[in-house]
Amino acid sequence: MPPHTGSKSANGLLATISSADLPAVVSLRSAAAAAPSFEQAERHVIIDALKAASGRIAGKGGAAERLGLKRTTLQNKMNKLNINRVEYSG
Repeated sequence: MPPHTGSKSANGLLATISSADLPAVVSLRSAAAAAPSFEQAERHVIIDALKAASGRIAGKGGAAERLGLKRTTLQNKMNKLNINRVEYSG
């Protein structure tokens, strides 16, 4: 019998899984392709929040509050994603 990996469930029973139960390994190429789409989605959400907040990053009703982020975290994400005022003001 092949070795199984398992963990105890809430009722104390040991749940087992075999390699046949596991999904195929994701290739590096598909993982790399997913990264830009996540960044694009994150960028879009941030820009929408900034537009909804009339360009305001911090404070009551600001984009950071709307997104549940600290002001500095939002600013770091904006820098990383190259989001500038032209994209959300107007």
